Amino acid sequence: MTKTRNISDLLDANGDVKSGALDNVANAVAPTRHSIRPSLNLDFANSKELDPRITFTRASNATYYDGYTSVKAEENLLNYSQEFDNAEWNKNSVTVTANDTTAPDGTTTAELITENVTGSLTGIYITQDINAVIGNEYTVSVFAKRNGRDCQIAFGGGDVTGNPYANFDLSTGTLGTTVGTITASITDAGNSWYRCSATITSAVTSLLVIFVPSTSTSAIRLSSHIGDGTSGIYLWGAQVEQRDSLTAYTPTTDAPITKYQPVLQTAINNTARFDHNPTTGESLGLLIEESRTNLIPYSEEFDNAVWTKGNATITANTIIAPDGTLTGDKLVENTATSTHGVQKTGIAVTVGVTYTMSAFIKKGERTTATISCSTSRLQMNTTFDLEAGTVVSSSASSSTITNVGNGWYRVTATNTLTSAGAVAPFILLQTFSPYTGDGYSGIYIWGIQLEAGSFPTSYIKTTASQVTRSVDDAKILDITDWYNYNEGTIYAEAIGEATNEDSAIFGFDDGTANNQIHVGFKDDAIRTYCITNNSTQSVLSTSYDGSLVKVATTHSTNDVAFTANGISTLTDTAQIMPNVTQVGIGNRAYQNSFSLIGTIKKIAYYPKKLTDNEIIDLTEE
Repeated sequence: MTKTRNISDLLDANGDVKSGALDNVANAVAPTRHSIRPSLNLDFANSKELDPRITFTRASNATYYDGYTSVKAEENLLNYSQEFDNAEWNKNSVTVTANDTTAPDGTTTAELITENVTGSLTGIYITQDINAVIGNEYTVSVFAKRNGRDCQIAFGGGDVTGNPYANFDLSTGTLGTTVGTITASITDAGNSWYRCSATITSAVTSLLVIFVPSTSTSAIRLSSHIGDGTSGIYLWGAQVEQRDSLTAYTPTTDAPITKYQPVLQTAINNTARFDHNPTTGESLGLLIEESRTNLIPYSEEFDNAVWTKGNATITANTIIAPDGTLTGDKLVENTATSTHGVQKTGIAVTVGVTYTMSAFIKKGERTTATISCSTSRLQMNTTFDLEAGTVVSSSASSSTITNVGNGWYRVTATNTLTSAGAVAPFILLQTFSPYTGDGYSGIYIWGIQLEAGSFPTSYIKTTASQVTRSVDDAKILDITDWYNYNEGTIYAEAIGEATNEDSAIFGFDDGTANNQIHVGFKDDAIRTYCITNNSTQSVLSTSYDGSLVKVATTHSTNDVAFTANGISTLTDTAQIMPNVTQVGIGNRAYQNSFSLIGTIKKIAYYPKKLTDNEIIDLTEE
């Protein structure tokens, strides 16, 4: 029967009811009402928990997004962090020359702080105060370059007596004297620039940050001297963070900046994962994956010696990574005319097997990056635009780029190994085309993975060796209190991988392959089938595009119907119902295999064969 969906379909051109149209009025004003409630209703996306009847195991940790946990990723509490000539910065016996020289990022935005000529001893410094919380730790940093003077970072805002400070030698790149409870460091930033930092615990609510051109690396706090009118320091990129560690620089103008990002979570073994879209927070439901192994050791430690640096260096632990830890590394090009990247050689692989490589990458001064494994045996050279979030070019059979928050993308490339021999996964700045580096530009990288499979799965962290994530196994072993052995209806909402093997959403069996009623994905299709006494009874399928699908199927003796996303039903009239005893959720219960590799939002079972109109209505978008 054809259902009328719109009231306008019932009316003629004059607005009068068409002849015979009233037969369909009920269907026009309301969807079909189901004749029975489900006896099993698993709403994973909303409940975010397992029904107590479900047995779940996974013999390892595994990652996912929980939809709400975020972490402070970037922060700079200063205003005009590169514009020391701005009125936000208070100057004492200094003159600021704006945009005087090349900054560490290659722009002409670094400023010269020159001491004034004075006929008597005076304080020479530049300051800005921020709102602070007493007892909280703050890390202050600035890029400094010598112009006759070294650098001191000092603090004020209360009784200045005994306030902590640190001196930095801008000739040798070493730390000078420090006084008080303070942790300080100095890091080479290239071209005679150094990033100087100091961490303290604030004792005041208005914290004064002070940068001093000093005449000695052992100078006392705010030591005074007679200025000569020419000496000073270059400054660029000042930053204050409410944290105990230094992170990557974030520029500001007329307001402080604090940025947050989603946190990739880790579920312990035997704990189900309820996954979410990392950027929208949408609940995707129960995450089910097959077992996979990350073949690349030291997946987060690109500074480790196992990683070969090709015309590049690694600055370790410089940015908050997707898992919320300060473990993101920066890949920085040198000045050679060549390709610039990092590579791990000697990864053993198997001919004829399809592999997927992935990594988390964020733009720095460079906005494109390339991943690959080799140029011949495992061809997957793929370049990504880290600003637009797009694939620029690829020799892989498939590739993806997914936004995971605050500028981080998870990029992937897939292809099949064509000849014997180990491969060498790598990440390049820009593309395979050689170019002359500038010595300071780079990208941020974290969490590289190479796994056997035609699509990526959730990230698996490694250290000194390969790591395997176990299969997610969910099943109900006793169905007698809600299953009808004569007829029934299965409904599901899911996203999965339609591979050349069955990827199960929901499947009944008797502990063997001989008796089954199954719903899942295969060969770019979604389908249902029934096997009774090892004889196939029915197979119905429709195409699947990889997005969320709502599917329903009814089964009884000699009467099967199947629909997805509200399309017309497919039917079969030759079937003997199998005798089943258990059900697998996201896999086949009898052998813990053919995993969904995706998420299940909802599963419902009705102990009655619903009508064709009822299951169409269930699955309409």
